[in-house]
Amino acid sequence: MQIIETLSTTAETLNQMVKFLSEQHGTSDKALQEILLSNHPIFQKLRNLTNTPYRFLFYNRAELDTWLKVRGYDTVPPASWDDPQHMEWTKDAGSDEFLLLKIKAGVFDESGRLRVFTSENWDPKWVTQEKRAQESPEPEPAPVSDEDIPF
Repeated sequence: MQIIETLSTTAETLNQMVKFLSEQHGTSDKALQEILLSNHPIFQKLRNLTNTPYRFLFYNRAELDTWLKVRGYDTVPPASWDDPQHMEWTKDAGSDEFLLLKIKAGVFDESGRLRVFTSENWDPKWVTQEKRAQESPEPEPAPVSDEDIPF
């Protein structure tokens, strides 16, 4: 129990230090940028959603796409997104279901680079995953024969 309290206190201290350094130096300092990126809240959120037991890191959208592909996710074309503000990936979940992973597009800048966020300015709702049922294909219309024509 004491170990958890110690870790919690240490984490809070580190968060305060990051906040202080961010305010003092802005996000232009390269070393601070690297620290903030390596501790980006998106990594823990994706670890939890995808049941990934190891740490990982990506700096841009292309690297995220590659990591998700290795994890079995397929990129959904932007024209098929539920909402143009959220990028989407799917993964087969078996038994006529699939997982739909959504990430707010604003997490990346115009060049596709991951934007820096601290836990204070991060919203966990920016990354979600839900299980959905596969849509059944529309049945083929029955062929019309000469007997079906009324005249």
